[in-house]
Amino acid sequence: MPDFEIHVAPEDPLLFGDNRSARAGEDHALRDQDPSPAVLYGAIGARIAARLGAHGESDWNAAEPVLGPFVADLETAPGTASGERAALLGFALRDGGGRPWFPCPLHLAISRTAGRLFAAGVLRPAGSDGGLSFLPAGLERLAFDGTPGDDLEGGWIELDLLGRVLAGTPPAPGTSLSLEFRTEERFFRREPRLGLAMTNHTNTATEARLFSRPYRRFATELSSNGTSQTAGFVAWLRTVGAGDPTDWDGVGFLGGDRRRVTLSFRDLAGERPLTDLLAPVLDASEASAGWFAYLLTPAIAEPGRPLGIAPWHGREPVAAALGRTTAVSGWSGAARRSAPRPIRTLIPAGSVYFFRWSEGETGEVRRTLLAERWFDSISPRGAAAGFGRALVGVWT
Repeated sequence: MPDFEIHVAPEDPLLFGDNRSARAGEDHALRDQDPSPAVLYGAIGARIAARLGAHGESDWNAAEPVLGPFVADLETAPGTASGERAALLGFALRDGGGRPWFPCPLHLAISRTAGRLFAAGVLRPAGSDGGLSFLPAGLERLAFDGTPGDDLEGGWIELDLLGRVLAGTPPAPGTSLSLEFRTEERFFRREPRLGLAMTNHTNTATEARLFSRPYRRFATELSSNGTSQTAGFVAWLRTVGAGDPTDWDGVGFLGGDRRRVTLSFRDLAGERPLTDLLAPVLDASEASAGWFAYLLTPAIAEPGRPLGIAPWHGREPVAAALGRTTAVSGWSGAARRSAPRPIRTLIPAGSVYFFRWSEGETGEVRRTLLAERWFDSISPRGAAAGFGRALVGVWT
């Protein structure tokens, strides 16, 4: 199963909206959201399929040796474990200079003081409270190891800082992170657009009432030589068969608005994505107290589960640092079966699930466990489309 790295550069402005319909009424909640993994998965897969001579289900046999069988429902499509279908392993933001930026792990606290950004500490499992607790049975409280401050939630960190956090050596409190952490305004600029408000239960326009629908678009930066640069994405795809990535390069279309993007493919030649980050994690595993799963992409929450996920490979997390969930839906445009998709709750990227080592898990057993979970999906729901993709790290 070959792995490919894909750079996605916008040709048209890419607009990211909230979770409302374009004709939404005033009873809808306002909430920004990043593009769904399925949007990138669809754009990349459609480009490969078109270059292989497949343009839909009727002639999909041309693309099947590389992408696997045609599947209409991405949430239940087989993931990478089965090897039956191509799968999106994850994606990250990419600045105009080509550097990748990753969702900040939510157990890493960042403070802003006088406009500068500093590390404030990390959260770690700290056992039970020893008395009455609001936590469900089997879960531990989190203890903050650091200096309280004006903590920021969200944002993006660069590759080296992510590697240190995964290896269990996060920056000490007070360390300046001005060059290693970016807030939303560094990547995006706001672009509100007006729409006609609707009375949804009667499906009629509300006279003389407008609403402002918030959008974000990638901001442009000036390079050192004075040219403008626009951010984009870097993504990783695993296919079921080999192909010629140089033949896949070209223009694709992203999302329902069919915004044009340039896709550039690179064969990783047998290497796993971000493998340079994995080796230090494996080396640090022996001296660690446990390990954690860091969500590189949002995960579809499991209903009725306290932390939103079922046991991962049979293991229950002991604690978690989770961001605010988002309710999302969509529209199925399949011929003769057009219908709204079910509403799903997404656990945001950057969320962290902590696990403790079991008795007898030492040495090579730990290294094997961590290596097997690198880029694995924390849930089978939507795994092929890139939901719930996780990197692993260790904590002390």
